[in-house]
Amino acid sequence: MDREGRTALIAAAHTGCVKTVEVLLDHEASVNHADSDGRTALAVCILSEFLKNHLAFLTMPFEKSGDGSSGVQLLKQRLSSSETEQGRRHGLSFKPRPDDVFVVTPPKCGTTWMQQILHQLRSGGDMSFDEISDVVPYIEMAYDIEINLDAEHHYQPR
Repeated sequence: MDREGRTALIAAAHTGCVKTVEVLLDHEASVNHADSDGRTALAVCILSEFLKNHLAFLTMPFEKSGDGSSGVQLLKQRLSSSETEQGRRHGLSFKPRPDDVFVVTPPKCGTTWMQQILHQLRSGGDMSFDEISDVVPYIEMAYDIEINLDAEHHYQPR
């Protein structure tokens, strides 16, 4: 464990080392341990976006809590169906409007942070959402998580 309380599992999730994550899970690494920021390996995985859809985390055991909290169950449900062939086809058929804004960043370069910044600028600081992708959706995943890309958004530009 390092000074910030990160375990090997948290570090592997952060850097996207899938094989290391699998080995650590096979050897019963603690999945509920949180670092000094309160992030578990699953939270770090989601934030890092590297392992977001990886089966190891979707089937991760949950210590002391059976199948996990309702939040964990919702997360597992969302991630397990976050990208389907039908959803990708639907995303490819998206017709942008002239004033649409797109967040386009390379992997591990702050996509979520950029989504937050842009949403805060367009909304005047509104934080009444559960997850940033609810208000700044990924085109290729919107259909699968029941977000209508053609609908009017509460804030402009969309």
